[in-house]
Amino acid sequence: MNKSRKGITQTQTVIVAAVVIMAIVAGSYYYMSASARAIEENKALARSMWDAVSQGNLNALDQLYSSNYKRYLSATAKPLNATAQKQRLAGLRAAFPDLTITIEDMIAEGDRVSVRMTVTGTHQGTFAGIAPTGKKFTISAFEVVRIENGKIAEHWGGPDTFDLLQQLGAKFSAGP
Repeated sequence: MNKSRKGITQTQTVIVAAVVIMAIVAGSYYYMSASARAIEENKALARSMWDAVSQGNLNALDQLYSSNYKRYLSATAKPLNATAQKQRLAGLRAAFPDLTITIEDMIAEGDRVSVRMTVTGTHQGTFAGIAPTGKKFTISAFEVVRIENGKIAEHWGGPDTFDLLQQLGAKFSAGP
């Protein structure tokens, strides 16, 4: 046994140091500021939403959306409420039953959470008037949600639909 002058072994010193480090890491959540905790909770809530959609568990959204939820699909279209958004997602799941969302980046500040994700799937049902092609696709999506009182209140952004349509074989022309 290698004892120091004060009778503490090197092993005991290492063990004490390891315990202190583990306590700091394990307890870091409890020592975060209220603001930092709220941001982490907002990120977890947002992740739960995209996980539910990816898993096809659309009923879970009822617990995540606020009663005044608004889904903005464009700058000019009237926003969807929670029921209409769930119907929209059900239509996407019918067209792409194996739809999978992989979160690549998640950034949060205040009451907003921004996400860059990859969406994959196989075209097995009619989508945007295109009959099932059996084609697999991979697209990017960028979305932002606003959290209010622990629920998702507003939701912007979406997938690269143009890229999706191209991968499904849709043809576009530049004009007449």
